[in-house]
Amino acid sequence: MKMKTRIYRFIKPIAHLYPVPVFLAMAQAVFTFVLPLIYPGLDAAYWLLSFSGCAFWLTSFVLLKQAHHAAEPAKGFKARIRNYWENLMFMLWLITSVLLVIWLLKIGVFLLQN
Repeated sequence: MKMKTRIYRFIKPIAHLYPVPVFLAMAQAVFTFVLPLIYPGLDAAYWLLSFSGCAFWLTSFVLLKQAHHAAEPAKGFKARIRNYWENLMFMLWLITSVLLVIWLLKIGVFLLQN
């Protein structure tokens, strides 16, 4: 995956900060549980999209950690399994990134309408 390689190269300078997304995921989880208390009329779909924020931060943690510990491509069964795992986590990160953007747009529209 050329895109994964490019993103790994791009985030390599900040990859040593891989523990930070864990704290952001915890903050997002607290925000998600407090959100219905702040806005009781909030549609459940918006609230559930907020969980994608938690998933985004957790997959970002994995992506940064993989970029930080990235090694040269190796050959063999273990290297193939590791590569499949990294590709899976990268795809999950892309999906949760899109969901996070959708959530931010939807929550912004909801706040502007009220």
